[in-house]
Amino acid sequence: MPVLEDLNNTWTEKEQAEDAFAARAALENASMVLNECHIKLEEIVASGSFNTVPTDLKVALNDWWTIFKTARASILANADIMDVYNWRP
Repeated sequence: MPVLEDLNNTWTEKEQAEDAFAARAALENASMVLNECHIKLEEIVASGSFNTVPTDLKVALNDWWTIFKTARASILANADIMDVYNWRP
């Protein structure tokens, strides 16, 4: 029986490791998209004054971008997250 228990434990560890790396890949992808979005939005804001865009629309878009900037800043400020993000085998 100990061999079967070892096999089951090894399988469980393998499954959990695969899930952890799948989660890392998904979060890395989301972070890359967030960074690309941030760069694009900075370019858009720098491109004009937007004096013809309704104020409520500008406010809503800016609020949305602020949430993205907060998430991005939180990611960048977390050393453990950045270690996982930058890790390569």
